Amino acid sequence: MSRSGVDTRHLRSACRLAHRGHGGAEPNPMVGCVVVDRSGAVAGRGCHARCGEAHAEVNALAAAGDRARGGTAYVTLTFSYADGRAKLIPLPFIDNNEVPDEKFPVWLNT
Repeated sequence: MSRSGVDTRHLRSACRLAHRGHGGAEPNPMVGCVVVDRSGAVAGRGCHARCGEAHAEVNALAAAGDRARGGTAYVTLTFSYADGRAKLIPLPFIDNNEVPDEKFPVWLNT
């Protein structure tokens, strides 16, 4: 399967996970996340199931544990304006070239 085909497959899986938040995540958006390890195997999955609970990325990274290092996170959405206020959301940056480092989180100013 081509790289774009692999990416598409994981993003579609993340979209299916996002729908698990239907009816519970509101007013936040439904979000899904799939974490793939260095070898290309799915290491963790997560969704934002309920407003006020952990977000999809947090759940997927927790499920993946150390296997997330050097992997790729496929996320359907990383931020929201649900309450109309700007927020800072810590988001560990994971791709094939970076290793998450608690000293250097990526901050999204939403």
